[in-house]
Amino acid sequence: MIAVASVQRRLPMTVEVRRPLMSLDAVKGALDCSEDDVMHLIADRQLPFAFDLRGPDAGKIYVRVWARSVEQFKNRTTEKVVEAKPADVDRVIRSILPPKQILFTSHLESAFNVVAQHIHNLIESGCLKIIPGTGNRINQSPAILRESAAALLRERRLS
Repeated sequence: MIAVASVQRRLPMTVEVRRPLMSLDAVKGALDCSEDDVMHLIADRQLPFAFDLRGPDAGKIYVRVWARSVEQFKNRTTEKVVEAKPADVDRVIRSILPPKQILFTSHLESAFNVVAQHIHNLIESGCLKIIPGTGNRINQSPAILRESAAALLRERRLS
């Protein structure tokens, strides 16, 4: 019997990202690197537009990275870091948040790529502002001011 060595081929694979922000685990998978590597890329501004969305009482960082910056990093042709301008930050925030002035939990759950309870925790801690009197009844989502969500992203930007 002749032994035949199998050859493992790497298949080209792409994953379509449907949400504007990616979790740290998703970025690790997309870039095939460790959490420490991702955090170094963020600190070195190689992955611009990363945000820490943890609540004020949380000890551990809760990172979300703009999916397009991960895509741009993967497709880069140079190591050059381009400093983001305030207009770039506003453009990115517009791409993350729905274009409505009033947002609901489900909007931010999808935009931030988090569970609904995380949005409620951010509301309860005062990190997100709601329209008074909303969200008081069972099955009624609080009405969140878009500018409040945009301010949270601006304040919590890591890179």
